[in-house]
Amino acid sequence: MQYFKICKYDYDNSDYINDWMLGSELLEAGKNCYPEEYYTVERQFINIASNFFKYFAGAKFDIHHLKFFLEDEFFNSLDEKTAAFSELLLDIEPSYLVDREFNSLRDIEKVFIYQLSLRDIAQVGVKEIKSGACFSDMSDGFYWFLALPDDVSVEQIVKRQKGIYIYEWYDIWSDD
Repeated sequence: MQYFKICKYDYDNSDYINDWMLGSELLEAGKNCYPEEYYTVERQFINIASNFFKYFAGAKFDIHHLKFFLEDEFFNSLDEKTAAFSELLLDIEPSYLVDREFNSLRDIEKVFIYQLSLRDIAQVGVKEIKSGACFSDMSDGFYWFLALPDDVSVEQIVKRQKGIYIYEWYDIWSDD
């Protein structure tokens, strides 16, 4: 198995520590939508989630973690909540997914949950039962964990492009 951290941060550039991690950091006072910069990065990450579920189409997954943060108490302001729930991939109420069995979801609904994780509305991590492939947020903005069987190259899931950085990593779910 091979392990990767996928993120929007270039660790070779020390300025990355000053970069934003969550869309809420980009909200201007009195605004309730993210700037285009956010949506550009988000689309890149949504494509990664989409590629993962396309590659493992029809596969069954075990849930490592899946939690939703939909109540007002999880947001600092009404503007932040409005932005988080605006311009979503699907026009469905996220609460619709809360009690659904993950394997019964359409791939687009699975990708939608990962979009919610980018917006800090959900935390999610799954493991494909047959191959052991894992795909997870890292509970902290634009960081994703990816574990792939040795015969699957990371490029089959993650398109190399400006703003997407792939780092060899370790198994964050291992007890060792």
